[in-house]
Amino acid sequence: QDGRDKFLKPSRLFQGQGALKLKFDGDFILCEGEEISFEDLLQKVDRDSIVQYAVEQHPKIASVHPHSLNTLYVG
Repeated sequence: QDGRDKFLKPSRLFQGQGALKLKFDGDFILCEGEEISFEDLLQKVDRDSIVQYAVEQHPKIASVHPHSLNTLYVG
């Protein structure tokens, strides 16, 4: 438990549908800001789900499309 926010999402995600933002706070799990039990969390997700750390991107990169993680290709 490193204090960083995480996302739980289906492994075959389309435009963020089904992604849930999680925060682990001691013995509690916060899902989209609401306290939830581990058992209830399992009911909300597909069997093939992954957990990823939330990333905070630079404001200039985020301004391209603020609702997604943007990447910059320099080739």
